[in-house]
Amino acid sequence: MTYNVNVSPTIRVWQVPGGATGPWFDGNQMRLFEYPGVPVRPFQSILGGDPDWQASAVEMIYEPADGSPPVRLPDSVADAFQPIATTYGVLWVEMRGSPTVTRTDALLGLFDLPRPDFRQRAWLFCDMVGVALALEALWFSRCRRTGSAGAFEAIFAGRALDYASLGPVISHSGVRDLDILLADGSADPYFENLEVPIHELQIGDFVVFWNSRIYSMLVHGAWGSEYSYVMHVERDVTTGKVRTRASGPQIWLAGHGLATCLYNAMAMDLLDQVVLILDGLRQFVIAAVAANPTAEELVAPWRQTRLRRWDPYESFAAPGAWWIEIPRGVWQNDWGYGSAHAAVAAIPRTVAGQGPGPSGPGFRPPPVGDALYFPLMQPVVTTLAPDHDPWRSYLAQRAADTAFRPFLDSLSPLVIDASVAPGLYYRGSQSPISVVRPRVSAP
Repeated sequence: MTYNVNVSPTIRVWQVPGGATGPWFDGNQMRLFEYPGVPVRPFQSILGGDPDWQASAVEMIYEPADGSPPVRLPDSVADAFQPIATTYGVLWVEMRGSPTVTRTDALLGLFDLPRPDFRQRAWLFCDMVGVALALEALWFSRCRRTGSAGAFEAIFAGRALDYASLGPVISHSGVRDLDILLADGSADPYFENLEVPIHELQIGDFVVFWNSRIYSMLVHGAWGSEYSYVMHVERDVTTGKVRTRASGPQIWLAGHGLATCLYNAMAMDLLDQVVLILDGLRQFVIAAVAANPTAEELVAPWRQTRLRRWDPYESFAAPGAWWIEIPRGVWQNDWGYGSAHAAVAAIPRTVAGQGPGPSGPGFRPPPVGDALYFPLMQPVVTTLAPDHDPWRSYLAQRAADTAFRPFLDSLSPLVIDASVAPGLYYRGSQSPISVVRPRVSAP
């Protein structure tokens, strides 16, 4: 993870002597995996106008115009892999082998070094990279135990072509038997796919670290979650439980693009992406309200997400209180929460339509009662609720006391910390954590 997946991820000196068709050199020799994107500079001049590449603020993003999955495999083994996009937009890369390339050759072809040409590295997402690492470890263990790669090939004898697939084998929905390696229920002799309490995490567990659900409402990008490996766990010597310090749970994780770091540091690495988006949205709202002071509804410039003005009691100074509206169809159908209460518990900083509790005199219901709302700004209150959320604190105190007012009549930009990312808990901190881990077997 440290030396071949995440080595020097941001320090690159680009040379593109081959133009659009490569090679593309970035000064790194040991990186194996990349995300399907390159910086705008110097690539916009050579990729601009190419229908397979789209420019964002900082990146040229690989999105094939024919709708095929945005992944690339090294030329030497590309024929042995089959990228698949499912009905729900989930991406898988099936390691099928070919008449000329065995599964062993295909897998090891991902790990050949050196690999100085960016175009000859595997362009994959974090879930795919995590599975590739697990399969490479399985190959190594079978070869070491038996002395032959044949034991690895035998795993796939008589199996469906997709039995070895790179993709999201870790499920938050409870579906753990996909009939593929790492997600084959009790029939998998090599890996366990299960849920455990946080205190039972082990070094080497493959987990999903979730960004705020808001990210996926605003952009189509790679940072909605980080499929990661547990690299270290510090435990209390008396209780055996994971130690928690001021810096959060003492769990170290590493994922594709994020080097080994503490739990809260990974949360902030992901949330940095959200902060940039929210800053842009606030500026968009301020400009829109300046142009139309009576505006009550806007559509975000990315992904057509609806923004609403909602001042729950007295109106705040311009531009007022603006929120990202999360329709019931999103939090219930797309995100899989059974109730607004469950969704609010699992998605920090959100507020249900009626607030955190009983409403007081003068309460103004939100535009859509069964929607959830995520704020772009926050009130300044001097006494915070136990969860330290300014909006929930304001709503509770204003409902209890009609004379209560925030410290200022204007709102400040939303401030978020590591608690805004659900992290390892998709359904809240009282829920178990989904993991994939090697299954212990007899010698």
